[in-house]
Amino acid sequence: MNCRDFRRRLLVDPAREDAEDARHAARCPACAAERARARAFEDRLRTLLAEEVETHPVPSAGRSERPRRLRMIPRALAATALLAFGLIAWLGEFFRQCRNR
Repeated sequence: MNCRDFRRRLLVDPAREDAEDARHAARCPACAAERARARAFEDRLRTLLAEEVETHPVPSAGRSERPRRLRMIPRALAATALLAFGLIAWLGEFFRQCRNR
């Protein structure tokens, strides 16, 4: 087994322990250190996932209490104005080309 194969197997399952992995880790200090780091990370992750998390309601930070429909009105007006401007510009170019024919 080479270092690349060892590390690939380590990525798949850091807790894996077989004879081939153990022999390689015993011969290669870099891979042994990588295995220890990966297992420490997995242990820490498992600990963090097991912790209970307190939830607190988050106050709205300056967010308007208006209904969602009312908050959408300025966006709808801006989109309508943009579409109208684009349509007018397109029609102007269309009629200009028709006149030049």
